[in-house]
Amino acid sequence: MNNQTPFWKPLLIILIVGLFGYTASFTDEYRLGIDLAGGTTMTYDVDTSGSNDPKEALEDLIESYKRRINPNGLFDITWRVSGSSRISVSMPAANKKATAARKGYTEVLNKLQEKNLSLQVLENIARMETGATRTKALNLLKERYKDHAETFSDFIAKFDLLKDKTGPYNKATAAWQKALKDEIIADPKDKAKLAEIKVRLEDAKSDSVITSTEYDKAYEQYKIAKDKVADKNLDIRKLQSALDKPAKRFTDDSTADALAKKDDSLLVSHRTDALNDLKKRYPSYTKIIDEVATQHTIYRGTKGGGLDDPNDLKKLLEGSGVLEFRIAANSSNVPASEVEKYRKTLREVGHKQYESDARYRWFVVDDIDEIADTKEEKLRLEQDAAAYFNNRYRGMIGQAEGNDYYILLGNAEITSEDTIDDTGNAMTGNNKDWEIKEAYGVNNKGKNELAFQLNNKGGVLMGLLTGHHLKQPMA
Repeated sequence: MNNQTPFWKPLLIILIVGLFGYTASFTDEYRLGIDLAGGTTMTYDVDTSGSNDPKEALEDLIESYKRRINPNGLFDITWRVSGSSRISVSMPAANKKATAARKGYTEVLNKLQEKNLSLQVLENIARMETGATRTKALNLLKERYKDHAETFSDFIAKFDLLKDKTGPYNKATAAWQKALKDEIIADPKDKAKLAEIKVRLEDAKSDSVITSTEYDKAYEQYKIAKDKVADKNLDIRKLQSALDKPAKRFTDDSTADALAKKDDSLLVSHRTDALNDLKKRYPSYTKIIDEVATQHTIYRGTKGGGLDDPNDLKKLLEGSGVLEFRIAANSSNVPASEVEKYRKTLREVGHKQYESDARYRWFVVDDIDEIADTKEEKLRLEQDAAAYFNNRYRGMIGQAEGNDYYILLGNAEITSEDTIDDTGNAMTGNNKDWEIKEAYGVNNKGKNELAFQLNNKGGVLMGLLTGHHLKQPMA
């Protein structure tokens, strides 16, 4: 009887053990599917009542979402038709490393935020009665925020000035409004009363003009002082924008040397440049900037370009599939100084961050072929995007940032009360009064296009939007 162990058995055992070890490592490094790791599923109701084939309509909607949210298939998202009027969207839970990295990144961002001064704290001190208590509170704040301290005295002075001008302005405005109301309800036959009201109206109007001018001037000075304080803070949006810039690029000065010497150190990084600029502008934040950058690199490495938070997916879904109408900004009606402010905002904080009351905001161009048809046009676009948009589209304001191109579009919601001199430049989902009554596909000379019908309110608003912006492009 032969008791020798076949040579292949140890090999098989080694292979199994090796494979088991590799599998354990794999599941820790990479994301498992939702069936193995769990995750989040969101179900959305869809109105398919106007469709002859609800299932096909749902499948078309899913394809539209895929093109907008996950065009390159980078995100691990599963889409399914659920019944005749629902779609479900699923994403697996993040692996342990991604969860830990996200926590580390969030914690260091919170640390940065704590280093920034809350303007509300300074305003609360300014509202205190002048005297020892306010002075003591202000001195304590100066000790904690040494970088900001030099701006406090001017802020307090401008706050006090605005407070002094607010009382007379409110009093004069109230007197004018009362006189107007008295004039409306007065008996037309009471000539003496009408004469007395007329005198009060003239006096109140004169006082209102004077106090309004003084108030506006004080408010502008206060805003400037407040901005100086805020400028001492490092806006997290600026830092995140810098971190999201490409890691490497060739520049005109370094290309030849880099290619000749094959030395990666000669390549200049958009990201490093932007971070260094922030360190120069905010020297006391240098250490925290480096900490955030380190955690950001770790976090991005564990994400692998994917999604790890259901809230991120919800934001993407809520921001897709909404039909909006926006008038393109034009250099003929937007002052150059304002245009430069918008360009600076795009460079420093990106297109997703903007003030809610901003008249315009940046939007990324999804398809370059829509704005540059030929090779020659694409070359001009790459060489100078701002000049290309201005020349090709008669004053349109555009800009290149990173690998994308952006157009400045309207952000002021139009209303039925708008006039030609004071009008909005956008119809968005924020206004719930208008809606699309019907939408359907049409074929126009071989091209598939979308046709739609608005409700009555939408028709009125669209008429105002286009009527007040004749010959101006609309997105």
